[in-house]
Amino acid sequence: MVSFLANSDDEQEGAEPANGLSTMPDDHIKAMQAELEAYLFQLASDKSVDRLMWWSVSAATYPVLSAVAHCILSILVTIVP
Repeated sequence: MVSFLANSDDEQEGAEPANGLSTMPDDHIKAMQAELEAYLFQLASDKSVDRLMWWSVSAATYPVLSAVAHCILSILVTIVP
């Protein structure tokens, strides 16, 4: 199980978790966990793949992670002299 999606034993009773996942139904969280675990398993087997091209092909398979990857991969690289 992916630890940052799981409930923490350190959280106080009735306190809102810092990750904001408490407002999501458990089935959505479990679906996100399953998607992340499937992606990490796939990632381990595909070491020499162009990630940008891979995401364009695999976006439908991993819809939540695809949205995150789109945000991250679309950040422009800038160099300030």
